[in-house]
Amino acid sequence: MASVNLILDKRSTNKEGQNPIKLIVNYEGTQRRFSIREFSTPDAFKELSRSNKHHLKARWKELQAKVDKAEAIIEKLDFNFTWERFKANFNTEFDIVTKGTKIHLEALYQPMINEHEANGRFKSAAHYHNSITSLKKFAGDAVTLQDVKVEFLQRYKKHMLVQGRSISTVSTYLRPLKTVYLKAISDGLIGSGSYPFGKNGYKIGASRSAKSALNQDQIVALWNFKPRTEKQRQARSFWFFSHFCNGMAPVDIAHLKWTNIKNGHIVFYRRKTMHSNNTPEPIFIEINPHIQAIIDDYGSKDGPFIFPIIDPKATGKKQFTQAERWAKAVTKSLRWVSKELTPGVTINFYSARHTYANKMMINGVPVAHISAGLGHSDQKTTQNYLGTLPANIQKQYSRILTDFIEPDRKPILKAV
Repeated sequence: MASVNLILDKRSTNKEGQNPIKLIVNYEGTQRRFSIREFSTPDAFKELSRSNKHHLKARWKELQAKVDKAEAIIEKLDFNFTWERFKANFNTEFDIVTKGTKIHLEALYQPMINEHEANGRFKSAAHYHNSITSLKKFAGDAVTLQDVKVEFLQRYKKHMLVQGRSISTVSTYLRPLKTVYLKAISDGLIGSGSYPFGKNGYKIGASRSAKSALNQDQIVALWNFKPRTEKQRQARSFWFFSHFCNGMAPVDIAHLKWTNIKNGHIVFYRRKTMHSNNTPEPIFIEINPHIQAIIDDYGSKDGPFIFPIIDPKATGKKQFTQAERWAKAVTKSLRWVSKELTPGVTINFYSARHTYANKMMINGVPVAHISAGLGHSDQKTTQNYLGTLPANIQKQYSRILTDFIEPDRKPILKAV
């Protein structure tokens, strides 16, 4: 059994002396309160429910609509009800209206953001948040689903490029929008004929970022670099830690626990794929002396995590924020190293990952093995990492075609 009612929560008061109006939801003996971002004084709240005045009746009707919405969500979830799912569906800034009327994009985004957060997918939640924030900056806070047409997407892309954003960034912001639109079609909020993406519509481009890989000379230069500050020394160390660990992502570095070390290996699951539909495969990293040295240098036995980057007692969302903050600080220090060491070449965690992949490819490691090392479930994703061979290697390969003319110029392949 479930019930939903409105109450005035007198446990807190705002600066105007008002208490928050909340929904109180009872579900199978458990009771929880939910904010609806409305406030009132005790006397005014009593009058709201009894008055025949037009403006008060209108406000009471709006509040009752929240109750109706909550009851509809509970009925829809049925046996799949959990408090997390209820909260993810209920906590939207706007009420989703019925098909045929203008639907605020934010009303469609917010439940998906909440659901990602409820399931610990904070990076995905951040992608959706950044997407709707960018779209609102472009088209205004009141941008609707009906506004999203091919011409709208083309103008958005042009606007972003003029602002100096990359094709990759545009694609990253539009993929959540595509998912939101498909869900709206599935939910019957808009017809499939309006779908602006796909074969005959706007195509979201995919950029290849293999150029971020460092070549052999650049890797050696970074290895021999003499840091001027402790931050630079730490940043260089964690770049190589990532590189030696198959291009391990910073969020995975931050969440490494001492229990991930087993029989001389680091065994972990990528947090990015832990919540995917596919069954994630563990990644095995042999701890070489260089990895061990970094663990000895920066590891801490004071908690469950190898590196003291995140607070083990913090919430999942707070830990995500701490890991992101640490990664940005390391990236900032690497940026200074890049300027001093390899002008024009970006050194960051992405380059550590791409460098690992490209180095494996150049040295003849099968793509299937590289894909497993990166934690990819699809080798097509790995191919995007690998891109094309560096120009000097392509040149050496091209000599194979002319070796019958210039037999003295045999290709000598070296790792880069």
